Amino acid sequence: MNDIKITDSGDIEIDAGSGDIATTGAISYKTDLNEANTVSQLALMAVKTEKGDFITHPELGSSLHTMLGYPNKPSTAALGESFIRNAIRAHGVANKITVESWPTDLNTIAYEVKIAVGAPNRMLTFTLTQALDNAPVTEE
Repeated sequence: MNDIKITDSGDIEIDAGSGDIATTGAISYKTDLNEANTVSQLALMAVKTEKGDFITHPELGSSLHTMLGYPNKPSTAALGESFIRNAIRAHGVANKITVESWPTDLNTIAYEVKIAVGAPNRMLTFTLTQALDNAPVTEE
């Protein structure tokens, strides 16, 4: 199965050679590298899109955007962690997922997502931030 390839910042990737939208290629779990690439794309697609963005699959995507206006406190961070884990699982990633969070300022929470891939103790890791106000936040 081919899927649209996205960048770490959540943008659709363009194939440099053809200028067309890049695809992930066939999903394969034959090697650790292929699994890591596949899981990475699925996880990024899950957390970088809002629930309801996929018309034919309204359950896919994250609900992080619903946290706008919430106070920056541990219960809000825990809610975001749950949204991230649930979104990734809804995209078919059954691997072990851990999410840690911390406040970066009064209106922003950072999340470090770790997903087990391939060999024992091999982790796919990425960090994202979620604004709790309407100001745009840059990805790390």
